[in-house]
Amino acid sequence: MAPEAPLVGRDAQLAALDAAVATVAGGGFAVVKLCGEPGIGKTRMLRALSQRAAAAGLLVCAGQATEFEQDVPFATYAEALRPLLPGRHADGEGDAVRRAVDGHGAGSASSVDRARIYSGVWRLLDGARPPGVALLLDDLHWADTPSLELTEYLIRKPPRGPTLVAVAFRTEQPPAGVVDAIAHVGPAATQISLPHLGPADVDKLLPKVPPRRRALIARASGGNPLYVQALSRLRDDTLAALVNDHDIDASESRILTGLVTDIADLDERQRRVAYAAAVAGAHASIDLVAYVAELPARAVIAGADQLHRRGLIDVDRGQLRFRHPLVRAAAHELAGPAWRFAAHARAAAHLRAHGGSLQVVAHHVARSAQPGDEAAAEVLIEAGLAFTYSAPAQAAHWLGMALRLLPADRLGDRRPAVLLRYARALGLGGDLEGSREVLRELAHASEPVRTEAAAFRAFVARMRGDIDEAEMLLTAELNGGRLPPAAEGKLCVELAALGALREDGEATRRHAERALALFGDDRPALAAAARALHAFGSLQDGDVAGARHHAAAATRLADAATSPTLRPHVELFGPLAWVHMQLGDVDAAVRELDRAAQVVASTGDSSAVPYLLVVRAAVQTRLGHLAPAVQLTEEAAAVAGRIGSAEMRAMAEAVSLRPLLWTAGPSATIAAADRLAATGRPRSRMWWRVARVNLAMAHLAAGNTGPCLDIVSGPRESWPAGPPTAVPRDTLRAVALARSGDLGGAGRFARRAGSVAEAAGLSYEAGWATWARAYVALRARRFDEAAALADQAVDRLVAAEAPIEAALSRHLAGVAYIRGGRAGRARDALRRARDGYEAHGATWLRSVLDRHRAETPPRVALSAREREIAELVRSGLTNQEIASRLFLSRRTVESHLSRVFAKLGVRSRTAMAARIATELEAGRLVVDEGSRVGP
Repeated sequence: MAPEAPLVGRDAQLAALDAAVATVAGGGFAVVKLCGEPGIGKTRMLRALSQRAAAAGLLVCAGQATEFEQDVPFATYAEALRPLLPGRHADGEGDAVRRAVDGHGAGSASSVDRARIYSGVWRLLDGARPPGVALLLDDLHWADTPSLELTEYLIRKPPRGPTLVAVAFRTEQPPAGVVDAIAHVGPAATQISLPHLGPADVDKLLPKVPPRRRALIARASGGNPLYVQALSRLRDDTLAALVNDHDIDASESRILTGLVTDIADLDERQRRVAYAAAVAGAHASIDLVAYVAELPARAVIAGADQLHRRGLIDVDRGQLRFRHPLVRAAAHELAGPAWRFAAHARAAAHLRAHGGSLQVVAHHVARSAQPGDEAAAEVLIEAGLAFTYSAPAQAAHWLGMALRLLPADRLGDRRPAVLLRYARALGLGGDLEGSREVLRELAHASEPVRTEAAAFRAFVARMRGDIDEAEMLLTAELNGGRLPPAAEGKLCVELAALGALREDGEATRRHAERALALFGDDRPALAAAARALHAFGSLQDGDVAGARHHAAAATRLADAATSPTLRPHVELFGPLAWVHMQLGDVDAAVRELDRAAQVVASTGDSSAVPYLLVVRAAVQTRLGHLAPAVQLTEEAAAVAGRIGSAEMRAMAEAVSLRPLLWTAGPSATIAAADRLAATGRPRSRMWWRVARVNLAMAHLAAGNTGPCLDIVSGPRESWPAGPPTAVPRDTLRAVALARSGDLGGAGRFARRAGSVAEAAGLSYEAGWATWARAYVALRARRFDEAAALADQAVDRLVAAEAPIEAALSRHLAGVAYIRGGRAGRARDALRRARDGYEAHGATWLRSVLDRHRAETPPRVALSAREREIAELVRSGLTNQEIASRLFLSRRTVESHLSRVFAKLGVRSRTAMAARIATELEAGRLVVDEGSRVGP
């Protein structure tokens, strides 16, 4: 084997790797991102990182994505997880992950569920032996989607134990989700973009090459280490031609030709070994390569040794792996299309005979199947059914290919069921339009496929934001009059969901009641969904008692149901958690969402994940967990994008506006709302209302009372009657009117908000309404009343578990106390408000408070006795009269007055009286309560 060239020009980058390893060895978490162009040395740097991690005692788990297995789910992790799996029992976590990643026993969606795999891998890493584990993943620009999502998951939710996650990918092909996750890690991330080598570096890399030739190589390679090595084997005239053509940037095809000269110079058997290894895939066994190459195992071993000596492949425990992906690409290309077609067929046959993983078999079958091949179609259907939920895009590819391979009559009665699963895979994989086209084919299928297809078609329409189309489809199906009760009930539940999105509480409740009448007690999961939606509609219509009743019933039904029965209806936890939150039971909302996560984890149905994440983000915002809330909305938007749901992406962005306001401020929030409106606002009325209320708050925070009033004004009937919507509307309107100078109108709306909230018995809404009354009182210069009301608002919002709003109320109380001249109480309220902002990451609100304090003109602080004497002077009493009234000596009164004169910067009693009047008017004269005299 040719010795590996030394690492040159990478001192700073290696030091950064050392620091990352030290962080993990010290018990921390670190992420390393290596990016650069092809051949720049990413793989070599990962090997250096692997050596350093191993030297520090970390367990190294290395995986590599490959260009030709991008359709094989979790292929990147198949090799990486091996060090974590030995010694696990058959029923242990490791074996479950092994079976899912390898595809063995993948007969159902749950056995290959991504969420289950994510948590399983997380626990494997978290439970690794001290001092920690290093997960190194190369060439992520070629990674399959499930592997990328798993990597993103591990970065966003790092294991608790010492863990290093390192990823390498091409700069021009970044995996967006992984890059975004790394960006949110903060100081734990080490981001390295590998630069080109300079001429001095090339001199060190090729010390025995003549200077002129080194200069040609340096110029022709552009400083790319891989190209430096490849070009060093070319003749001088070829190097000169590359340089003189000035075609360095477009030289990759010539470099590829240079890379394959070693392969082209091999004898026929050795070339066939290289071709077969390229077709067989990463970490191909010698037996598989021998079968694909149609050579004896001894010939393959000899050929592999030759390739190894030439530095083209590595041999590890009987498995062959190309040293660099470009070399494998070159070998794959040289093999020729006809030979590759037959080679993939041989690979599929060998793997099927020897228990190869289902997804790898399907990968080869898809590249070698011919029209009419029933056996190939069966493999593709099996793989498509198994991976519909864990790798829906690839499942759709396999199912679509199977359907194209066979005439319609060859599948017989199975075709509608396969088409339905194909449509589901397309929809879940993000091709909503393709899914809709397939579902149209099933409009006249027999039961139960027809009704399931209609329901899923309505689901697809809802995901796209086509509420009218979804309602039309469901109504048409119901009007057909051919449905059994259970099927009709399912469609009624979907219609109730559409009513909730339209803010039509009456329709929501009507459809939910019809569903409940059809289900009885036989369908607890569907009954729970109907109850949850009934609660939702009741709350929209202002029936708080009804909402509580149905929410409690839905919770009881869901608690009694098993995860498998809840799986098709896991979305029910979204409206149920939302209702619990708005009814003030935030703990119940969290419990419902946790149960939903368990259901999703046990089944793999990811279609509801964006919606559930959006609701969880809203709950986290209520609890003051602002950074997690923003992260959840970003995750929801990313998942929605992956499955092609612009509506759920818009929902996520609508909910993100509130935590964005508290953290980044109104300018950023208004800009985000403008982008949302320009790129695709939520088409459902409910979620658009959420966005608009949050935008109104942002305008109010920015001082834009006009735009705020434009949003919240208009007929009262155009807004849902429920307190969670009516109270914020009147609260915002009251504050905006107060700022505009209409104190009478502001007071009316603030009182109306309070009446609605008190009648409903909702602490959160009552807190907001009381805050609005306090603000109106402050603008009316009724400072004591404003402070008292703000303190009441604090109590109610603390009871509602709304710490940000409670801090806002303390902030308002502090301002009222300042204006009322009560410095001690003001300091305490503002300190506690700042502590609340600080504790929950409300950075913009904290900056407003700090700026408010910094910009406030200096206040005059008089002791209680000084203030008392000054007021008596203003009333016209002489020093002696003041002394007699207060039972003080005249000298004591004069001493107090001299201090008052000094503090006010005046020299006469008349000037003092005028200055005190001015300071009182501006709210700058305060009493130092620490020096108060008497009770």
